[in-house]
Amino acid sequence: MTQNNSSDAILADFVETIRAGHRTVAWAMIEEALSQGAPYTHIQTEIILPALQAIAVGDDEARSAKAQAALGFVIEKLTTNAPREFSRTPVALIAGNADDERLKNLEAIIGGQLCDMLAGNGWRAEYVASGLKPDEVAGRAAALRAKALVMLGLDQSAAAKAEETLESMYVSEMDCRAIFCGPGFANMLHEYPEGDALILPEIRSAYLLLSAAGFVPDDDTEPEKPFDYLENILEDSDVLFCTLDNDLIIRSANQRCRDGFGMCQGECILQHLEEESASIMEKIAGTDTLPVETV
Repeated sequence: MTQNNSSDAILADFVETIRAGHRTVAWAMIEEALSQGAPYTHIQTEIILPALQAIAVGDDEARSAKAQAALGFVIEKLTTNAPREFSRTPVALIAGNADDERLKNLEAIIGGQLCDMLAGNGWRAEYVASGLKPDEVAGRAAALRAKALVMLGLDQSAAAKAEETLESMYVSEMDCRAIFCGPGFANMLHEYPEGDALILPEIRSAYLLLSAAGFVPDDDTEPEKPFDYLENILEDSDVLFCTLDNDLIIRSANQRCRDGFGMCQGECILQHLEEESASIMEKIAGTDTLPVETV
């Protein structure tokens, strides 16, 4: 990889190398990026998580054992020396929902990677594999006093389980943020307009959201409800954060978006973008394979 390569080109080469099962070549690509000064977080968010998602939505060859083994090898090598700040709070529970054995293995890799990345941002995160009943997942989140329950979904079958888990959370009156994360939830973007659950079809969006929330001091003060906490921390964050509907209308925009770029609820996002970016955004809006609502 060279500095002249775009992130997309690097990612494409990396995914093809992983698909072929060339673990040492794939790791060499990551090492070169690190040697050129790329931060760990950039490697994780722009290469590792997108590669995991590419395998999750790929064909049988992409989901093969050799591809998963190669990616697992790279992740293990990368995270061994990755900087992190462990903390007791806040807590995130990441739950798998897959039925297919290959997807179960892939979910475990994704869950472990998210846990490790969140640990670098002051979160204590735990992954639970698919197989638990929805009320058991909700119970585990309650026992941990989790501020966020991230339910993974790599295929459409995950939606029903995740919704049952959400219902169990309602019954238990848990103060826990529910996040449906993965391509299996892409068709559910408008099912929770009041914010009962956040739908993030792109896997890395869950990490970006929670890392923007960051560390919460572990003291004796009354904690904010997680819904309010995440909304408040994003409102005042330096991170640009807005949500869009399928017509590219701004549903919400934090202070940085409003004050720095003049974005307002109800406007079309295209008027705030340069011509090239607006063209890309319009193409995204017209496809079923890329999410419109992103962090």
